[in-house]
Amino acid sequence: MGRSNPDETYHRLLQKDLEAFFPASTINVTNSGIGGETAVQGLARLERDALTHQPDLLLIAFGLNDSTLGREALPDFEKAIREMVRTAKERNEMTIVILTPPFMASERTCKIHPHHEKVAEIIIKTQTQGTLDQYAAKLREIALEEGVILADVHAEWIRLRNVGIDMNTWLANGLNHPDIRGHKIAARVIWNALFTN
Repeated sequence: MGRSNPDETYHRLLQKDLEAFFPASTINVTNSGIGGETAVQGLARLERDALTHQPDLLLIAFGLNDSTLGREALPDFEKAIREMVRTAKERNEMTIVILTPPFMASERTCKIHPHHEKVAEIIIKTQTQGTLDQYAAKLREIALEEGVILADVHAEWIRLRNVGIDMNTWLANGLNHPDIRGHKIAARVIWNALFTN
């Protein structure tokens, strides 16, 4: 479903910015994300795939896939995210950042592959009926209550939409994968969150 250039993903863009800002440091980035996964699944892999690397910075980025399960899955989502944060706090001393998700498709476009019609219907409903907004709001609440940094990517997409940008054009696969513009926005939002907190 629409692959990005690995060098144009938000974590690689953030890495480049950090390397430029801290030229005497070696910045290693491990992407432990798995496409299509939910927070509950991510929690099951947290120790093995993320914390075992003893990171100085942990980015927690869930919500897109979770939101397609509907509002009824929100309690399980919240529990998993809180458990990730608390486990990370206990395991290593690190900076923890929770990212809110970007948008998903709000209408059908020519970018959507015909094989993805069923999932497109679910995604569009999730975006347009406010379910994704609720997941983003829950992440804001968790970040505040758990005392970790919030990188509010979702709020930036709202701001861009409100000034007249058709955010559907920012989806590489027409569904849920941001193009390079979306990745640049995410990297900038994380950077600002890190250095203004």
